[in-house]
Amino acid sequence: MGAIFSLSSWRALGICSAATVAIIVLNRRKVWMELLFFGLIWLGSFLIGRGINWLFRFMMSDLHVSTDFPNRSSMLFISIYGFFILMLIRHRKNFLLSAMLFFFFLFILLVYFVSGIYVQHLQPSEIAAGLVFGAVWLTLMALGLEMFRLLSFIKKDIEKDPA
Repeated sequence: MGAIFSLSSWRALGICSAATVAIIVLNRRKVWMELLFFGLIWLGSFLIGRGINWLFRFMMSDLHVSTDFPNRSSMLFISIYGFFILMLIRHRKNFLLSAMLFFFFLFILLVYFVSGIYVQHLQPSEIAAGLVFGAVWLTLMALGLEMFRLLSFIKKDIEKDPA
């Protein structure tokens, strides 16, 4: 359980980030756009985690909201590893392997959730809120990435045939 929860350490997130950058660079398609969105995911996950924490404590100071609501490490965990899995799935054509990666990621999220409760004695709501906010941020960034990718293809098509 401790090993699973240590996947949210800075060292593990750094290794996953390096692997994500390697996948993006080795793919050689829309490298700068994907790296930009990966940087936005890192920055946004960190800043939104702190901002939401501050907002909940500010607005609900009389309700004694936990100092770790939402859990920032779980927010970073789902954002960084989620983008890593997204890049693996996006750049592979084997659909069976992609489905297996997705379900493996869901299993790791479930085990991470349980390990946070078991090892760190965190409240389930803290971890769940971090995972939910991180998943929303990841989804928005993935949607933005795909929209920019689509717009670049449309722009390229218009430049080829302006009529």
